[in-house]
Amino acid sequence: MTLGGSLSGPRWRPLSGLVLAPQLELLLARRHTGLVSDAGGSSYTLDFFEVPLLLRAELMLGGRSFYAMAGGYGSLLLRADETSPQGLMSPADMASRYDFGLLAAGGLSLASSSSWGELSAEVRYQQGHRDLLPGSDQKHEVLSLLLGYGLGADVSVHAPSRSSSDRWLTLKGGLVTTRFQSPGAAASSFAPGFSFGGAFAPARFGSSVALVPQVELAFVHRGEHNGVTPAGALSLDDVDVSALVRGEAPIAGRALYGLAGVYGSVLVRAQRNHDDEITSMRDAVRPLDASWLVGAGIDLATLGNAALSLEVRYQRGIVDRLSAPDDAATLQSLTWALGITYGAPSTRPGTSELDPTTLYSANDQGDGKSASSVSVRMGRVGDRWLQDLPCYEIARARRDDEYGYQATYYITGHGKQVFFWARRDIDFDDSNPESCL
Repeated sequence: MTLGGSLSGPRWRPLSGLVLAPQLELLLARRHTGLVSDAGGSSYTLDFFEVPLLLRAELMLGGRSFYAMAGGYGSLLLRADETSPQGLMSPADMASRYDFGLLAAGGLSLASSSSWGELSAEVRYQQGHRDLLPGSDQKHEVLSLLLGYGLGADVSVHAPSRSSSDRWLTLKGGLVTTRFQSPGAAASSFAPGFSFGGAFAPARFGSSVALVPQVELAFVHRGEHNGVTPAGALSLDDVDVSALVRGEAPIAGRALYGLAGVYGSVLVRAQRNHDDEITSMRDAVRPLDASWLVGAGIDLATLGNAALSLEVRYQRGIVDRLSAPDDAATLQSLTWALGITYGAPSTRPGTSELDPTTLYSANDQGDGKSASSVSVRMGRVGDRWLQDLPCYEIARARRDDEYGYQATYYITGHGKQVFFWARRDIDFDDSNPESCL
């Protein structure tokens, strides 16, 4: 199982139809080794935090986007469990705490939309450098099949002007503290854990104060709770799916937001640690949980269409997580998370009407609409190209009985300028890298 995200850097086009871009990934991966003969016939379950740095090449063939990636990665071991021939599970402290190696991958786009992003399938292979276990010469070797969803991924050859200012994706990671609450008993102490996942916001309602629906998917490790089971500490791993409404407003030079909604948890793993022996508790824990959550956050910094935010949230379950009738207990979670958001909200402070990297309100034109800043290239054959000028708005227009497009640009030193491009004069031939896109 792998869950994570990636961020692409600047693009280069060495050849027509070919795009090169660096890509940084953050992944949480769970892997099973199977039986390891050098370790006495034991098998291992390993949880890694991985950071690959890759170079991605993308090519458009037959109306579909194909890509290949290669680079290196580093991984940090979060947890390792050993299953011995006797069926016991014990902490595998002997596993290598970190590793690094090489990675290669290839994939293709399955479906794409200029507004909703792109769905892709990918196969990748990676080979570690260090020995995975002591006394064993086995390296970390992984073959993965991954499904990905890219939002605002401007790397695509066939959609170089994609904008996601109204729909954006957030990668989140942070610390989680949880405790069990039982009727008629004092709550257990908070136990530390971690969370890693992402959120997708499909639409916006409002301008200065906005309401945004948001869907989240996260892997959450909750543990280890002492005193919940008769002996030992209980730890839980869940996949949480949340449906939220997020309200945003600029206050005191910062974008502040609050959120509220419901969530559901699906159990991935439940274990008890007693005297350094870990046993499965999956049969003793209910597989599903559901309830409500509330939270608040603030944008700490912005860079172009990306923002770094700090968030705190509280959620409380309503389902007894323990299956035994006499062991009723619900979970409470308090989360501190850092998020990186792609797609600039219209409520972000400091956004002026002439800022080419942000949204603006086109009320001065009397239409009451909000427009996004996108980068376009337009020109007539033989003319000097207007390359990568920030374009606030483009719309169909008619002038002197000719149909075409009216584009509003921001030009440094000249402010907003409106250009009319007659349809017969616009060159859409993509065979030239400097052509109109």
